Amino acid sequence: MQTSDTDPTIFQRQQWQQIWPTQVLLIIGIGQMLLTFGIIGLETWSMLINLKLAFLFIGYIAAFLFTITWISTFTIGQYYK
Repeated sequence: MQTSDTDPTIFQRQQWQQIWPTQVLLIIGIGQMLLTFGIIGLETWSMLINLKLAFLFIGYIAAFLFTITWISTFTIGQYYK
């Protein structure tokens, strides 16, 4: 049996916390969230101005992917507290 001193999962977690502290992950997550809201706002604004020149709803598609990313970042930040 392995003791807690030689448990590889604990060692990996300690390495993770040293490289990516929780505060850094939360700042990255907040930045991603704000950028996502900015993309949604700009895409909506461009569609209100002229629907013909709107770029095929690519902002909404990107915002969907970015939303998954910032939710994942917050989840990882909370898991490794």
